[in-house]
Order: sequence, then C-alpha cells, then structure tokens
Amino acid sequence: MKDSALWTFLKPTGIKIAVSLLAAIFIGGSGMILYAEYVSFRQSDNPFPVIVAYGLCWPIVLVAITQRDFSHAYDLSLVIWPFGWLALWVYYYLLISLVGVLRRLPPKLSGSWRR
Repeated sequence: MKDSALWTFLKPTGIKIAVSLLAAIFIGGSGMILYAEYVSFRQSDNPFPVIVAYGLCWPIVLVAITQRDFSHAYDLSLVIWPFGWLALWVYYYLLISLVGVLRRLPPKLSGSWRR
C-alpha cells in the first residue's frame, strides 16, 4: 500500500504538516478577515477582495453553507470551531502536497518553458 501513487502524494511529513498548519492559520485567517469585511459587512462593491476571500478560505465557507442553508453563509463564527479549521488545514495540506509532487516531475513532463 505504501508504494501507491496516492500514498506518495499524501504521505505525511513533518514539514508538510507544519507548513500546511501555518498556511491554514495565517493565509486562511487573512482570507476569513477579508470574508468578514467584504462579504459579511459589504465594505465595497469591488469583487476582487470577495474572490480572494473565497479562494483563501472556501472550505470554511463550504462547511458553513452545508451546516446552515444552501443560499449563503455570512456568519462564520459558529463554523470555525467545529469543522472549519480542520477543513482549512486539509485544503492547504492537499495544496502543499500537490506542489511537492509537481516540483518532482521530470523537466519533459512539466513543460518546455523550464529550459
């Protein structure tokens, strides 16, 4: 089982766990601040901060939508504690694992622009 491609992709290491935890706290936390300011309180009509907020913390928004209703989730305070941080950490762990796999690709598979 440990020789499969999925295990290679998801293999837990201390660096991946630590970096994904820090990314979930700092990057995901900044995404939640953007979400609170630009989605919940509607600070401006600019769509860019809203898109960035959804991109940085969409697992928490998804958990909020599935726990409450399917229209929208403006209040994330009840979602952050039970499952939100875990979903956010798994999201960043998968992203960091994907980056690690893509860095190990041979040059021919990763594109001809890396010459």
